Amino acid sequence: MSCRGQATSGHNSDTASVSALSVVVVTYNEADRIETCLDAIFEACRQFEQTEVVLVDSRSTDETVSLAADYPVRVYRLPASADRTPGAGRYVGTQVTSADPVLFVDGDMIVEPSWVAAAAARLRSEPAVAGVDGCLNDASGRTERRVDTLRGVVLYDRSILASIGGFDPHLQALEDVELGFRLRNAGYHLVRLPTVAAAHPFGDGLPELRRRWRSGYYFGRGQVLRKWSRSPRMVSRVCHYSRLYAAMAGWTALGILATGSLGPVGLLAWCCVTAALIGVCLRLKGRTWVENKSISLVPVWAGALVGFLGPHPPPSAYPVGQVELVATPTERTSGAVGGIR
Repeated sequence: MSCRGQATSGHNSDTASVSALSVVVVTYNEADRIETCLDAIFEACRQFEQTEVVLVDSRSTDETVSLAADYPVRVYRLPASADRTPGAGRYVGTQVTSADPVLFVDGDMIVEPSWVAAAAARLRSEPAVAGVDGCLNDASGRTERRVDTLRGVVLYDRSILASIGGFDPHLQALEDVELGFRLRNAGYHLVRLPTVAAAHPFGDGLPELRRRWRSGYYFGRGQVLRKWSRSPRMVSRVCHYSRLYAAMAGWTALGILATGSLGPVGLLAWCCVTAALIGVCLRLKGRTWVENKSISLVPVWAGALVGFLGPHPPPSAYPVGQVELVATPTERTSGAVGGIR
């Protein structure tokens, strides 16, 4: 863990216009990865004159907090009585940090320091750019592109983030997607760099499906729709984002109708076309992608229904005052970074 007890000094030309940085790390039971995650963050922090790193934990039951406390970070714990979602972690992290810009990192990700430098330079190069992300695990393309949503490791302009209300702490999932839609509606740009921003493990198969259901991940789509049900523009954005699952559900319904109206002939025709479509997807996307999308169709729509029917309080109702500060930088580690708060 090379960054413990080492001073942050200087910055390179790519970050000359960004001298300070806030980093918010959101965790839940990441004991196996949190040290590697924080090491990479502090390596990236060397490029800035001042940095502050906070970790917001969703009441982990493993050693995540105790391991993180050995680093020069402030560790906060979300209250047991409130939503303990990734969005809540980001919302609280924004409240307890002050530097601009602010970098959000999940506790199971290993950020790429060179991407942080490039993202900081890009964020400050154009006032209308609200946030910058990159690729996860593998680089994609050769040029940056404008996107409607950002994902994973993201660097945001703090003032712009505050101007549209920041993250919604009550969303079980898709908090980054919903935030991106609001930023785009406000006229800001979101940029994806073609370089790797972080390494991130991806689960698949039935175990991942069960994990996502238990965590409430599948409820997020419905929650966003309920929140913005009176905004045709936002509903349109959510529907466009969900177009693959909408097409899959529509095709399944068409198969049922064809069987009922045309009998065996309709069913046979539907099955033949379905087989052809699956073949194309296997060729373009691969077997794992096809399997994951197929098995997740039912939980995606079932979860969307559950999320839509549930209550959705305003972000201001989140009890930030009940968040616990459980660890602060010790004397031994406090010199590792130039603290802001």
